[in-house]
This record gives sequence, structure tokens and C-alpha cells, in this order.
Amino acid sequence: MVPDLGARIVTSVDNVIVRGSAGFNPSFLVFRFTASDYLHEASNLASGATMQRISRSELGRIRISLPPFNEQIEIASFLAGEVKRLDALTAEVERAVSLLKERRSALIAAAVTGKIDVRSPSHTSEDACP
Repeated sequence: MVPDLGARIVTSVDNVIVRGSAGFNPSFLVFRFTASDYLHEASNLASGATMQRISRSELGRIRISLPPFNEQIEIASFLAGEVKRLDALTAEVERAVSLLKERRSALIAAAVTGKIDVRSPSHTSEDACP
């Protein structure tokens, strides 16, 4: 989503510019165009041996559901909140994974250097190999 910059801009060949009218909420359109059903339909229309592409005319044939404007705003707001919540959960999981990796490395280092005894309690020093 690009704000109106008050000037013409140039996009790459593989971008499509969508300009909504007064009945479209831009945030809703972003969520709609990134929904799995829309992407699946677009993927089915794409062609090409080495790089899949879809023409603008083919892309224009895809029909999307468009609820009333107020409902678009509500849906976009709800989805933005859910995305924010999921992003926070993802960040929390990434921090936990990082901490667990640090603790794993510290545990391995302590075991290798003999700072902790990792033998089972039934083993004694006499059972150790010479």
C-alpha cells in the first residue's frame, strides 16, 4: 500500500497498481489480496516455464467479494489486531528459542568441560573406563 505522494511513480514490471474508488478501504484490499483463496486463484491463472507470471488482464478477471464500506473497516481493523497479536507471539517464541539455544550451549559446554557430571547416578568412578 503506497500513500498518495502527489506525483507519478514508477513501479517494476511485476507490480500491479490497484486504485480503489470511494467504496474501497485500502487496508481491507491489502488483506483481501493476500488471502489464500485469492492467491490460489491468481496462482492458477499464472503461466510460464521458468518464472510464473500473470497478465494484468487475467488478474482483472478475478472477482473478489466486497462487503459494505463500514464492514470493510471493521474486518481490516480486526485482522490488523490479530496480526499484531500473532507478531507479538512470534517474537515471544523467537526469544524463547534463542534463550533455550543459549542454555543448551551452556549445558553442553559444562558437560564437555566436566563442570557437571552427566553420568547416570548408578555409575561410580570405578565404572569409568581407564
